[in-house]
Amino acid sequence: MSTVYVGARPASPARTRLLAATSRMPPAGLAEVLEHAALDTRTDLKYVLPLHAFPALLDRLDPGLRVLEIHGRRMFGYRSVYFDTPDLLSYHQHLQGNRRRFKVRTRTYVDSADCVLEVKVKGLRSATVKYRNPHPAEQSHHLNGNAYRFIEDHIHPRRLATLLHPVLATSYHRLTLVDLSGGIRITCDADLTLRNANRFVQGPGDHLLVETKATGSQSVLAHVFHGMGIRPAALSKYCLAVAMLADNVRANPWHRTLRRHFTGPAGVAHRPGQDRPQSALSSEDNRQAPLRNAGQESRR
Repeated sequence: MSTVYVGARPASPARTRLLAATSRMPPAGLAEVLEHAALDTRTDLKYVLPLHAFPALLDRLDPGLRVLEIHGRRMFGYRSVYFDTPDLLSYHQHLQGNRRRFKVRTRTYVDSADCVLEVKVKGLRSATVKYRNPHPAEQSHHLNGNAYRFIEDHIHPRRLATLLHPVLATSYHRLTLVDLSGGIRITCDADLTLRNANRFVQGPGDHLLVETKATGSQSVLAHVFHGMGIRPAALSKYCLAVAMLADNVRANPWHRTLRRHFTGPAGVAHRPGQDRPQSALSSEDNRQAPLRNAGQESRR
């Protein structure tokens, strides 16, 4: 069985269950995944799956699925910093359902300490196009000249790039299922933490955030989830984080998801000075320049 690598922190119940359920599935190397299922242009659907239902999901999926494995590990830590304009243009584009919208973040792969700058653009036919560029890990909360030029090449209008600043950070652990022949990836995220300068929230601990990603039709995968009584969810980690952590922002599209999965103890927003539960955020985050309060300059 593969094991989780999370430094000195013990594996959480969610990670332990994910690894146990997939322990007999064959591995897929990173090079194979990048060759057959990189999916930089794709469609995606997102689901909130009860943790206890994960084995049943595996039983219904294609038996040819494999699990991304790197150096004997199958679960990996991710940390993302999201950038937006002072009036949260990117957030409001998503809120309003704009057909053409963008999202900018740095993503740090915690286990390897590699970092990339990503620009995600929603284009024709609801396809997501992702552009990536190497970024210094020690500068994950900051954009430099090269980063601004890269962003300018992929968003419109270009001048917005210089207005971007760090708004919030997310962290989680991910296990990835891959259909190499069909060019499909299914990511399963656990132990989600959302944080801005003033608050943080964790959860939902008893659910997984599952995303199916493909270049073609997702009807077969959607049918599998439908058969389990699970419908696609209005779900964006960035948008959920803004909705939960910022002040004075509308969050209509995500009310149902927030109400069903981010209420109660797992969905309480904590402020600095309160007892802080163990999170996937490293102490490095606390040494970085503070993130701005996303709601202070937001549109009303």
